[in-house]
Amino acid sequence: QARVDAAKNEAHYMASLIQNLALAAKLEAGEPDLATERIDLNALVDRVVARHTPIARMRGIALEHATPESRLLAVGDVTLVEQAVSNIVLNAVQHVEAGGHVAVVLDRGDHERFVIRVVDDGPGMSAAELDRVVERGLRGNDARTRAPAGRGLGLDIVQRVIRIHEWTLAITSAEPRGLSVVVEGS
Repeated sequence: QARVDAAKNEAHYMASLIQNLALAAKLEAGEPDLATERIDLNALVDRVVARHTPIARMRGIALEHATPESRLLAVGDVTLVEQAVSNIVLNAVQHVEAGGHVAVVLDRGDHERFVIRVVDDGPGMSAAELDRVVERGLRGNDARTRAPAGRGLGLDIVQRVIRIHEWTLAITSAEPRGLSVVVEGS
C-alpha cells in the first residue's frame, strides 16, 4: 500500500507540475488572452477540493471547505483562476503534516466582492519568507526540505493570475501556526 500511495502522490505532483509549467510558459509570453466569462465560484471551489481530497486523505490531512448557499459569481478566465486556487490548496496540502487541517472558505466580501480563504495549520513561514514567497523559484526552508523536487512556480502563478484579474492576494501567518492565503475580487 505504501508504494501505491507514493505512486499516487507522485502522479498527482507530476500532473500539477505539467499544468503549472504550461501556464507559466503562457504567462511568460505576455499577458494571455483572457477567456473571460462568468465563473461559478462555488462550483470552482468544489472541483478544486474534490481534486485534492484523495491526496489529502492519503497523507492523513483533513481538507474541508465551505461555500455560501447562494452562488457567488466572478468574471474571469475560469481555467486560470481554477489553476491558481488549485495551486494554493495543493501548497497547503503538501506542507501540512499528517493529522493536520486545511480549510477552503468561499464567502462574500464587501461591495459585491468575493473572498476565497485557504488556511492551514502547517509550519507557516517567517516574515522574511512571507515578503518574498510569490517570487518565482523561491521556496521556504520547510518547502525545500519536505518537497525537494518542487520548482517554486505555484505561488508565482497565483500572483500573476490574481494581478491579471485585478484582484488582491494576501499571504499571512495564521495563528497559532500555519498560513492564510486570501484572494479577493469581484
